[in-house]
Amino acid sequence: MSMPTPSPASEAPRQLTVPLPPKIDPEDHQYIEFASSSTHLVLGCNNSVSIYSLPAFDLVDTISPGRLLRYFDPLRVYERLLVVICDSYESEDPFKECCFLYIWDLSSREHIGTVIYNVNRTQILMSVSLPLAETPDDGERSSEPLKRPRDPFLILCVQANGTLAELETYVLSHQDKKSVEGCIERTREPMVMTPAATICSVHLVYCLASMGRTALTGGWDRTVRAWDIIVGNCQMVFIGDSDSD
Repeated sequence: MSMPTPSPASEAPRQLTVPLPPKIDPEDHQYIEFASSSTHLVLGCNNSVSIYSLPAFDLVDTISPGRLLRYFDPLRVYERLLVVICDSYESEDPFKECCFLYIWDLSSREHIGTVIYNVNRTQILMSVSLPLAETPDDGERSSEPLKRPRDPFLILCVQANGTLAELETYVLSHQDKKSVEGCIERTREPMVMTPAATICSVHLVYCLASMGRTALTGGWDRTVRAWDIIVGNCQMVFIGDSDSD
């Protein structure tokens, strides 16, 4: 009597071994950060970030963007874009703590730029808005054709001391993929980026998400607001339950 074939769910999970770079010793470094996408695995420790290709787990790049900011998920991958949140940046104001975002293109293997984050680091609200694919009905519901961004946007929510927030948008130039051979260790001077646009007086924000040209902010006023990051205004407000009970 033949036995039924076990389902894939009953099989033992596959174990993978990732070779760590020589400079990372698990016994000396208790905090090894990681993030991944369908094409890359990123490991970070102290001021070093190692990038592996998937599914081969080949080490393709080692970069030194700066000292990783602990406890804030310092490695974030958005498809082909890697954002590394690094601790401390020299500020003209000695009483203002700064961190910075180091942005790396995983496909072209290039440093796109660095964004200075001049606010309280207890909460870092950021999102990368990726371009949406065009659909046949785009623009049919309005008299003007819908303008879609061709490049990704980095969106930062900047607020301090209980003031109304601002949304800063940065254009992340989408370079064509280049053929680069070998594992390269790179340390570069930061190319500081400036905002392409700023949306002022948003509201007190505690969460942020985005897609295409739309950013969503969730506020302490129990509202969710949809912002057009191209035009720079609020398109819709969703009001939640205001009953304190």
